[in-house]
Amino acid sequence: MRHEVFTFWTGANPLSANRSDALTTLQTSVGVPVRLVEDKILREMYLPQIGIELHPAYYCLNLAHRADYLRAMFMNFYGGGYADIKSNTKSWKDCFEVLNSTDRAYAMGYTEVSRKGVAKIFKSSLKLDNTLFEVAQDYVRYIILKKNYKKLVGCCAFIFKPNTPLTNLWWVELNQRLDSLHDDLKRYPSKLDPKEKPGKFYSGIESRYPVPWTYLLGDILHPLMLEFESNILHELPTPQFDNYE
Repeated sequence: MRHEVFTFWTGANPLSANRSDALTTLQTSVGVPVRLVEDKILREMYLPQIGIELHPAYYCLNLAHRADYLRAMFMNFYGGGYADIKSNTKSWKDCFEVLNSTDRAYAMGYTEVSRKGVAKIFKSSLKLDNTLFEVAQDYVRYIILKKNYKKLVGCCAFIFKPNTPLTNLWWVELNQRLDSLHDDLKRYPSKLDPKEKPGKFYSGIESRYPVPWTYLLGDILHPLMLEFESNILHELPTPQFDNYE
């Protein structure tokens, strides 16, 4: 497992002042190298090292969903840490050492902060026009996740060992979802907003972008966190969630 933290900036737009300041706090506080992975370095360095190609739908995704895809890729093939570009003032060095010292644990994160943070998988199911039975199933799964939110870790910062049963399932499920969305993504790629959401209006135009907001990350990772709860440690510092954009 790499003792370094990855963070991603997937667009050509520059970091905002708040994001730049947050990145600086990460780089000066976490106690291990922090790698900002932008598109050029992703294609020229990391993809050849991993030895795989991006999913054909990758460049049709909005910028946030591209980052969702990349964190799954890096955690499965590289391992190490991931952090959103949010302020952090605490070291992760001991966290890496603790995780590395136990064979039982696959990952470490911060405990999900509240029930509100649980991925609302039934809302994604509704936006995908699933059957009522499928939506009902996903609502039951959501209620179970919400009741057990303290067993989950949040999706904004974590450390994973690579190539574990957890990361393998995460990576496979993510790619299966992109396979199923690929044709719709080619017809309606994200082009209206970096965080484009289906059905939302941008400058008077309704988006037909087909990917629900949490469908490629929380909807996959939160159920897996509950499934693998005995393999996950809750010792990572919680990120700061204010004034980061």
